[in-house]
Amino acid sequence: MLIDLPHLFSILWKRKLASLLAMTAVVLAGVGFFVMAPPKFDGYTMVYAGDPVREGSWEASQMQEQRISSLVAIGETDDVLLKAAEIVGMDKILPKAKSSAIVQYLPLTIRSRLDSTASQEASSVAVSRLLRSAVRITPEQKTNLLRVVARHDDPILAARLADAVAAALIDRQIELRARPGAVTFFEQQRSRFDESVRNASAELAAYVTANQTYSVSEQRQHLLKRASELASALTATDGAVASAVGQREALTDQLKRLRPVTQSPFVSGLVDALGASSERSSTGRTSLPQGGFNGDPPLLLVRVYQDGLVALLKVNSEIAAATKLRETQQAAAVEINRELADLSKKEETFARLTKAVEIAASNAETYGRRIVEEQITADLAAAKMSNVRIAQAALVPQTAAFPSLRMLIPITLLCGLFAGAGIALLMEFRVGGFDRNAMSSGPRDTAGPVSVQDPFQQRDLRHEVRQVARVKAHGHSG
Repeated sequence: MLIDLPHLFSILWKRKLASLLAMTAVVLAGVGFFVMAPPKFDGYTMVYAGDPVREGSWEASQMQEQRISSLVAIGETDDVLLKAAEIVGMDKILPKAKSSAIVQYLPLTIRSRLDSTASQEASSVAVSRLLRSAVRITPEQKTNLLRVVARHDDPILAARLADAVAAALIDRQIELRARPGAVTFFEQQRSRFDESVRNASAELAAYVTANQTYSVSEQRQHLLKRASELASALTATDGAVASAVGQREALTDQLKRLRPVTQSPFVSGLVDALGASSERSSTGRTSLPQGGFNGDPPLLLVRVYQDGLVALLKVNSEIAAATKLRETQQAAAVEINRELADLSKKEETFARLTKAVEIAASNAETYGRRIVEEQITADLAAAKMSNVRIAQAALVPQTAAFPSLRMLIPITLLCGLFAGAGIALLMEFRVGGFDRNAMSSGPRDTAGPVSVQDPFQQRDLRHEVRQVARVKAHGHSG
């Protein structure tokens, strides 16, 4: 059955006293709740969650959102909440439960044990449960700020709790970023690679000492330079030998033309021995003039002979020295080629040992740099330096967040209206039901057919029945 507004207003007007009483009761209940309910105060702290995101960088924006969401999740963990409770004081957050009369008569040891057990349970379970409902962390829209709100009966404690949660969140974020065992790990790795460097260096030094190889590239370059210089010197020596041989042949021919040589078989043999071969002497010798000297040769000719013989001896000495030098240079060239061949055979082993030393040294240097970096990170973590900072500390709230008049007044009025309307409709329905029962036991000829399901028709019938009863009563009295 539906009730239209005119009928509803008529019912309310008819039952206005009951409706007003119901509305007044609800309003008084709301006022009593506002007066009796303990006030709750909200202290809030603003936390700066990091550097701003670069404009136009979608990936960076997504990473920043994930980072802020991670900070919110970290701030709601039990570790952060319990650490904040330790900063503020757990005894201040949770009210102390009064001991029962039976517990007061127990021995001191049992009471202390019960108190310690209760305190442990409060610190681990009750505090965590209370702070989960009292603390909320929400990110501010389109900013890198987090709002940390803490609710408590004491406004000062609410502000302190908000600051404590923010500080615990920052400390926990630093702990998660820090790697306490990283420095030790990198030190162990560096020690291991330092040992590898020493072993590889010792092996390389032993190989260098045994094979007299200090640098393959430098030694090869040095040997090639020596070979080039030796080839140039050998060419010069060959030229000098050829020149000296030519001088010897010329001097021999000149001496053989002289009379002291031709007249003395001994001198002629000496010149042939010092000079060119007999074949060359016979073919290259020119005939003397027919009118030779009949007597002793002149002194000038003897002088020329002496100087020529001295020159021939000198040229022979030079040829012998140059020939010996050429043999030495040729042997040196052969030795250089042999050393180059041996160096090529040693190059692979030397390169392998040298590379092992370089790799071990590079690894040791890399881990040394990482040790410095990790030590700096650990020092920053120890100094509690982070890009997450408190942007605004909590202020002591002056007004209670709960109960709030702005919410309590409309809710109370709305509940009062519903209560008044409900009471009026309930009373109307109940009264209509009683009249219907009375009408069913009375005379049926005065009422006519009645719809027992419509309360408004029952109300009209009730009014008509009363009018008929009054008329009959007046008739009997007259």
